[in-house]
Amino acid sequence: PGSPWQNGWIESFNARLRDEYLNGQQFDSLLEAKVLLEDWRHEYNHERTHSALRRLTPVKFAETWKFRNQQRLAELGLVFGVRPRRRSFPTRRFLSWSSTPLSSSGIAE
Repeated sequence: PGSPWQNGWIESFNARLRDEYLNGQQFDSLLEAKVLLEDWRHEYNHERTHSALRRLTPVKFAETWKFRNQQRLAELGLVFGVRPRRRSFPTRRFLSWSSTPLSSSGIAE
């Protein structure tokens, strides 16, 4: 969010998407646009090298980065996308407004 000059990466991506994909296509349906966009996205992430990523594809760059930083990720608990929970205050349990138990359908019995 914010102004275009506050996030140059996404603005660059949006310009590339517009120039390489949207401006050169005419779609007959939303489904056709979705299918062709998925093809472009796959090519962009899996086949095309990026100069900002040391001439690697984004997928290969991520794999290489994870391999090189696996020990650090394990120390932080970030392996497999699991982050440790940080709480600055005690966890509180809130009671429901009604003391009547709910059935599996969510209706009070």
